[in-house]
Amino acid sequence: MENKKVISQINRTFHNVIIEWPESILIENCNKNLRNDAGLRSAWDKVENTIGIDDPWKELMVWVIYKSLHAKVLKIKQSNPDLSVMKISPRSLIIDDILSNYIEVLNSEEWNFLLDEE
Repeated sequence: MENKKVISQINRTFHNVIIEWPESILIENCNKNLRNDAGLRSAWDKVENTIGIDDPWKELMVWVIYKSLHAKVLKIKQSNPDLSVMKISPRSLIIDDILSNYIEVLNSEEWNFLLDEE
């Protein structure tokens, strides 16, 4: 798949998937790794269940958005170590960051089969 098609596909996929995420997510357990935060995990699980596994482009986008949200929370927490509760908005993610993260994962051995599609 050529570069322009890949970028166009990623953009379309992002816009189709981001609407499935809630407007905001309450993060109540801003610990070091967020593994125990029910808000972020619950939102991810709900979107994953809604999207399903029929479209691998969307399935991967759900993961990339989760990964980006997780990184955003950790960055905020690093700047505000005493913060224990915060609200984040998935729709505030920057498409260039999503695009970069998506391409990085897309080039991995597990997902590069998508690049062979026409």
